[in-house]
Amino acid sequence: MDFLKTGYDPLISDDRADEREFYRKVVSLMSILCEEALKSGAKFAETCGRRKIVERDIVLALKYESHAFWEKDIDDRFIEKLAEERRHTYDTESDESEADEAEDEAEADEAEADEAEADEAEADEADEAEEYTTEFVSGDYAFHSRVTSIDRSWIDWNPDDPVKRLLKAAIEKSEHRLGDEAPACTPACHASRRALQGAKDSR
Repeated sequence: MDFLKTGYDPLISDDRADEREFYRKVVSLMSILCEEALKSGAKFAETCGRRKIVERDIVLALKYESHAFWEKDIDDRFIEKLAEERRHTYDTESDESEADEAEDEAEADEAEADEAEADEAEADEADEAEEYTTEFVSGDYAFHSRVTSIDRSWIDWNPDDPVKRLLKAAIEKSEHRLGDEAPACTPACHASRRALQGAKDSR
């Protein structure tokens, strides 16, 4: 994406207009990235010989997409998402209300996710539990290998790009918040929004 090459850093810039546009673009990218992570999570589970996609698969997929996403042709989708974001505001007087609205939205989504998870757990009680494994079984070995490689080296990844730094922080914050229970994609995406808002508030 061209705007990633501009050198703009929201953590040091004082230009409010640039900051608003930067965050519109980041939120647009986050939305598409989460969509791609769902697909990658399903594909990874399949390469491990598992039918069920669990939260850990989505976390691995988000980490994978934090690297692979930038190689994909998503220009048309990005333009569409950005047009939607530009219909919203990032003005000073509305920042607090937007943050509250995003937090309420996240809590509602998480409640729905918890309810769906409980229903799923009840439905699975009669079924034999599928053992979780990240070992390769069949399918796209190169893809599987890259996912696990990125996960192993995650702690050592220190991107210079401000968008990628924010993305890594958001994934880690979401993962840490739920401890060993890795977050599902929708809460993780809302956590990304909250992390971005936190970065703005700390300026």
